[in-house]
Amino acid sequence: MAINHRKLFWIECDSDVEALESISQLKDYLPLNHAKGLLVGNHQVGFNSIAADRLATELGQSIDYIIFNAFDGFTPNALAQGAGLVRAPGLLVLITPRASIWPFYADPFLQGLGQFNRFDSNYIKLLINGLKTNNYVVNNIESVVLKCTDATEVTESIALTEDQGAVVKNLIDDWSEQRSTRVITADRGRGKSSALGYALKHSKWELGQVIVTAPDKRAVYSLFEQSGEFKPRFLHPAEALLELRNNPNIQLLVIDEAAAIATPLLDQLVESVNHLAVSTTVSGYEGFGRGFSLRFLQRLGQQREGANYSQLVEPVRWSQGDQLEATINQLLFLTESESLCAFSGLDDGVHCLKQDRLIDHPAQLEAIYQLLHLAHYRTSPNDLRVLLDSPGQSIFVTVQRGVLVGVAWISEEGELFSELSEAIAMGLRRPNGNLLPQTLIFSEGMVSLGAKRFWRIARIAVAPEYRRSGIAASMLRFIEAKARVSRVDFIGASFAGYQDVWQFWKASGFSAIRIGDRIDPVAGEAALLVLKALNESATEAIQFMNQQVSLRYLFEIERGLRSTLPIGFESLPQPIEPEVLSPHQIESLKRFAKGSAPLTLVRAWIERLEKESIDSKASYLEPNLNKQQLKALRNRVAQLIEKSDGIA
Repeated sequence: MAINHRKLFWIECDSDVEALESISQLKDYLPLNHAKGLLVGNHQVGFNSIAADRLATELGQSIDYIIFNAFDGFTPNALAQGAGLVRAPGLLVLITPRASIWPFYADPFLQGLGQFNRFDSNYIKLLINGLKTNNYVVNNIESVVLKCTDATEVTESIALTEDQGAVVKNLIDDWSEQRSTRVITADRGRGKSSALGYALKHSKWELGQVIVTAPDKRAVYSLFEQSGEFKPRFLHPAEALLELRNNPNIQLLVIDEAAAIATPLLDQLVESVNHLAVSTTVSGYEGFGRGFSLRFLQRLGQQREGANYSQLVEPVRWSQGDQLEATINQLLFLTESESLCAFSGLDDGVHCLKQDRLIDHPAQLEAIYQLLHLAHYRTSPNDLRVLLDSPGQSIFVTVQRGVLVGVAWISEEGELFSELSEAIAMGLRRPNGNLLPQTLIFSEGMVSLGAKRFWRIARIAVAPEYRRSGIAASMLRFIEAKARVSRVDFIGASFAGYQDVWQFWKASGFSAIRIGDRIDPVAGEAALLVLKALNESATEAIQFMNQQVSLRYLFEIERGLRSTLPIGFESLPQPIEPEVLSPHQIESLKRFAKGSAPLTLVRAWIERLEKESIDSKASYLEPNLNKQQLKALRNRVAQLIEKSDGIA
């Protein structure tokens, strides 16, 4: 019923001072319990406040209201996360610069995207249009008072929905078997955690047989609220893994908000326990839901036979057809569609679309975002703002029979001043964007490449019905031709190093350049950087980098730091090790000694510098050094450089 709907109230202000005054006035105008809400922003103003980039830590809770102060910075992810926290009949109050000035306001997030002197946000223009045309948005204080006064008379019902009841029955039936796996997915606000708690309350488990884990204990508040007197142990994921390995009495592991747990850790958690119940939100607006649905669920089916799946659709914390949910979905393009999106106005084929065209064709922009969101695990609402507001972004689309079947997102990088490249190499600067040149400069010591031009393929996606039909490869060929005309030196990409993905890039003529030193916490694999040279100079640079990285990886295998060559480097030709250190290696050693270059870049060169017999206890062969050990090693390298002929 309408009275149990949540609302979005939009308040426009001329300045940040007026915004703070408006926030203060809300305490008098609205019957708000200050302990049951949050102010998103950098100021207290009498409310519990939290920074926008910390809001994800509150997911899993229910609160009465969110006040979002956009003068402190606006991020689409935070708006979606905040809306997901509010229970009916709650409020999301959005306080922004006045519509006429908001697109040109010096938003800290906009500055982070590379705009410093002149501010112009295509994304905010799009958002303002959505706010003005949405019939559910209310924009005056008097309306807030009236609606909120009526709404406070409503109390939440604790009765299970039909969806929840079915899930509870499924769980109890599962637990009567010898072994079970149940995966529960839903959009936020559908009562996943409550259903788990209710099932535990009516189960026959003993407390010592059950562990509950989640990224944060606050995420399982409703689980424990509904579990009654049955209070199983809560352990953080790493603690739960240790307990599973050491305690054979554990029969059931409940994992809540699983999509926010690192995939490698999830893989280990699900392996040995007899009964497993996994719950998570997969709407993707936090930036990790898609990673869960695309990768973890696929592997779970391989790890545990007979996995069963449940989906909750009916909302619990608000009414079906909730006005705030509908508003946020419309504003942030969160209403997903599994069907192909109509794409009128373009002939069949591949087309390049610039930012100004995207903002003028919101229906096409939504279709592009939906395809990216469907196909790529990391796509979140923030990406839409990056696409529209960062310099040097463009979209290539493939249209067939009037529908969108393929998208590639290109980010122009490089052409860095020599002073900036040197500062990056020394670890002093990390300018926005420029992922490819920054990685090559800092992690590979290729300082001269900062001046080159790169096109990075940030995303490439094909509609499921059209995959494996050559569309992605055709787009890459079109992009490469455009890049050559634009005198670009390299096109490249960085992605989770899955074998099937690497084979696609390899077949398209790309070379593996670098594998990351760390496992991506969402994808569960290290990042693989690939490049394709578009001229002779770039070809020579790739050949040189291949030789250097092969020398390093073979050294690490010989010294027991790596078991095999990483994905993408298995078929590289055997490098010929030079008799003396090259200028590139010497410069890398000097930077390491000064505290900038990473140890992974110079391990092999340190041993050459030592000119001693191999010492299995040498500190540079330790996989992980603490700060004191690393400092001592840097000093040692500095001393060796100083006394070595021809190096100092």
